Amino acid sequence: MVSLHGQRAYLDANTVIYALEGLAQYSNLKVGLLDPLDDGAFTAVTSELTLVETIIGPRKAGKPTDEAEFRSFLTPSTNMVIAPISMAILEKVIDIRAQHGIKIPDAIHLATGIFANCTVFVTRDASWAKTGVTVVEPQDIV
Repeated sequence: MVSLHGQRAYLDANTVIYALEGLAQYSNLKVGLLDPLDDGAFTAVTSELTLVETIIGPRKAGKPTDEAEFRSFLTPSTNMVIAPISMAILEKVIDIRAQHGIKIPDAIHLATGIFANCTVFVTRDASWAKTGVTVVEPQDIV
């Protein structure tokens, strides 16, 4: 079990989806992620790519309320950094893909978090750990 307090935590798109959809198996994310983020207990970072990955489902399903909830969550604030996909990040993506064979969208997330000096990466994708970052599964957040 891991606390995000005091961390600079990269949130993968899957983590954002689990937190906002309120799935029973991820009910811990309300107390372990959403509430502390609102309280300023840690800084969350994610890529602009997360907007695309989280909005497609609600848009496809015709659920504008869900789409609005994701957009609201992914609005930059003091505790929420939405990092742009820059040329420097894309160069790092090339390295990550070449060295570790990680898919390009995941490499974009990794490179973004690395450039943002994240201390922990919250994702269900355990393969990210082979790049040397600290990976925490969403269900392990307290």
